[in-house]
Amino acid sequence: MADIIIDSKTKIIFAAVFVIFLLGTGTLVFHELEKWGYIDSFYFTTVTLTTIGYGDLVPHTDTGKLITSAFAILGVGTFLFALSVIAQNYFDERLKKFKDHPLRRVANKSIHHVKKLKFNKENLINQKEHKVFERKWIIKFFLQTILKRNLKIQI
Repeated sequence: MADIIIDSKTKIIFAAVFVIFLLGTGTLVFHELEKWGYIDSFYFTTVTLTTIGYGDLVPHTDTGKLITSAFAILGVGTFLFALSVIAQNYFDERLKKFKDHPLRRVANKSIHHVKKLKFNKENLINQKEHKVFERKWIIKFFLQTILKRNLKIQI
């Protein structure tokens, strides 16, 4: 079965549309069930979906209470999904900038020199340890460079 890859913009749009759908549906449902005005219904739906829960408006019907519970569960899941998509998009953009950064090219050249020191079975390091060493070296080099540049401190 083929994997379906969905880009982050599509995920963000989906999450935004679903949040708007929940807000609209909740507003209409609470307007009809609890006989609240549209503003109060929208306010209650927003407070419920964001898990703020001031308590100034509460549903009085059993159906309203059940729907509020379902909305709270859907809302938390939707908001967490949207937040995770936004965070993933942010870090993906940062990673792209890092990959294209001139310091990354310097790091790659240095790693290339380390790779020339491939060890055989008789030496102390194997390929797995070598990869771990490379990753640690990249992280250390990147953090040192960023700290020196942004904080202007000596490491």
